[in-house]
Amino acid sequence: MPDVTPRQIIEAMNIMFGQPLNELELPRHHKQAEVRALLGLLDQLPNALITLPFYKYLEFERARAALLTVLPRWNLGETTIGPGVAGKNPVAVLARLLAECPNDLPPPEPEFPFITDEDTRLGIEDRTRAAWVNFSAREWLGATTSAAVALEAVLLWEIKRLRSLRLKECVRKLRKAPTTWSWPN
Repeated sequence: MPDVTPRQIIEAMNIMFGQPLNELELPRHHKQAEVRALLGLLDQLPNALITLPFYKYLEFERARAALLTVLPRWNLGETTIGPGVAGKNPVAVLARLLAECPNDLPPPEPEFPFITDEDTRLGIEDRTRAAWVNFSAREWLGATTSAAVALEAVLLWEIKRLRSLRLKECVRKLRKAPTTWSWPN
């Protein structure tokens, strides 16, 4: 199965717990199977997609822990209301936080196989990798700067390549008789 995305988990929450999720209504024991399914989906969520600042990540983990804590009690037959996170429904808290996470993973390793010069290619790949790392850390200045540097390097490489091809074309034409030369307009 492909990786689960935050959007898919939110859709599953809406199906299992109803929509809109009420942050003030705590989970009930009759939702035991749904809570277990939600925790299973959260286990399948790639860590790289959880790009929350630490204080929100802590809230995310507290909400998850609240659900993990209540399941054994429900398994033993208790009908108590599940614990909240700062008095809020942990399912609704998770949905709110997952909505802030991206749904696409960055490429594992940026590749530019069409760039034949190894030093240039490795430099561009390093800049692209740095942009993704900064993006994942929500460091917007670093992400945009690194991406711009990578793009600039690709454009410079293409200009040099075209210039080199153009120069070779000119040399080839100069080797012919001047009467056969034709220049593009």
